[in-house]
Amino acid sequence: MDFAPLPPRPGPWAVWRTDRWVDERTAEDAQAEHDAMMHARRAAASLTRLEFAKRVSHPETGFIQPSSGMILLDGDVPPELQPMVASLPPPDQFALIMDLKGAMQFDRLNPFVVASGRFLGLTDEQMDAVFGI
Repeated sequence: MDFAPLPPRPGPWAVWRTDRWVDERTAEDAQAEHDAMMHARRAAASLTRLEFAKRVSHPETGFIQPSSGMILLDGDVPPELQPMVASLPPPDQFALIMDLKGAMQFDRLNPFVVASGRFLGLTDEQMDAVFGI
């Protein structure tokens, strides 16, 4: 009897059934796996201050004005986000501004980054694109 090698396994979720690989996960299981994978990718995504400012203020693909990107690069709150910051209690404003001025990098899941995206009406997918996810 000759044995033929199996075709490559498409993923760790695949189960061999008679003549093919099968995905036996439920839709909920597959969604939970996807969500966990996206969270891990977001948790690992980070940009330098310069790269973040360039990406969010690019004249063709950015979400804030190019001149606001220069303000962000200097560690200050861009005009588009000043209403969001002003809505915070004074101690939180102070903490956010200090963190912004001292930031050398911007992480995808940083609370300021997440809140800024939501304030500007951006989807998770749009924010992910900024970070190359």
